[in-house]
Amino acid sequence: ARSSARSAVRAGRAGPVMMASRQVWHGKQVDLMLTDDAEKAKVAAATDFAMQLDARQLCDIELLCNGGLSPLTGPMNEATYQNVVNDMRLPSGEIFGLPIVFATDDANMVAGKK
Repeated sequence: ARSSARSAVRAGRAGPVMMASRQVWHGKQVDLMLTDDAEKAKVAAATDFAMQLDARQLCDIELLCNGGLSPLTGPMNEATYQNVVNDMRLPSGEIFGLPIVFATDDANMVAGKK
């Protein structure tokens, strides 16, 4: 079967097929995406303020929400950030080489606000 698949690709009858697995290294992928409109409205009503995100912030938030940065569920706090910068690991010991922070100069963005 393998050689016939290669022959089909060479003959231009089929393209190579690659499938990516959504399984992450520790078996649990974070999913923070809201799909229910009522739930979205409830969360929006509970916020303290709104802000415009730049392209980098939007990308980071989307990756956090869709599980692309599992096991993170939000930007890193100072202790987690230092662990990742110094040891390339989360405090839990999992390898994580990219510090994820929410860089902004918006005065509304303080710890504890939503």
